[in-house]
Formats: sequence, structure tokens, C-alpha cells
Amino acid sequence: MMNILKFLDANTVGKFKYFPIFMGIDVTDGDVTVINSGISSDMFNIVCRARNKNALSSALQKFRDLKLPFACWIGFDDDYPECLRKLKIYLAKKSDELQISLVDDAKNIE
Repeated sequence: MMNILKFLDANTVGKFKYFPIFMGIDVTDGDVTVINSGISSDMFNIVCRARNKNALSSALQKFRDLKLPFACWIGFDDDYPECLRKLKIYLAKKSDELQISLVDDAKNIE
């Protein structure tokens, strides 16, 4: 049986990817999931499910090079401290907006 946190993570990423794949938008899924719409909106450019810190750095740099805003979602299986450290380094270089929300300790989920 799938762990509930893994299920929630897979469900969230599936929702992020469904319409972009249907619409033919660039979606890559490997050590990190990257949805690149090419649109200048963080609603349609998403980095999530970072399973590897180098892959996360590469995804962040990709959006920096393209000069596109993006949303970065840290999921249940991600290495939170490492992901946040990478984001902090990225945002320290250039940040127009930073919004941290919907944060809860997974231990609170029953």
C-alpha cells in the first residue's frame, strides 16, 4: 500500500502536469519535474518533486537563463533543508517576489 504522503505528492504533481501535457507544453520528469510553458507567469512554469539537489539547481538555472518566473513546490518526499538552501541561494541572486505559503509539518497529518 502506498504511503499517504507519497500518494499526496504524486497526486499534486499529477495535477500540475495534466493540462500542460494535454496542451503540448514542455514537461520533463526525471530527478526534478519541470513544467515550462514559455509564458511569463509563475502560474504556468513550475519546478517540483526535486529528488536530486543538482537537478534542482539545473532547473532553477534554466528559468533564470530564460528570464521566466516560476513556482517551486517542495513536496513531501523532497529534502526540505537542501531545497530551501538552493532556493535561498537562487533568490539571493535576483528576486522580484518570494511567497512561502501552505507550509505544514507532515507529522500533523493523520
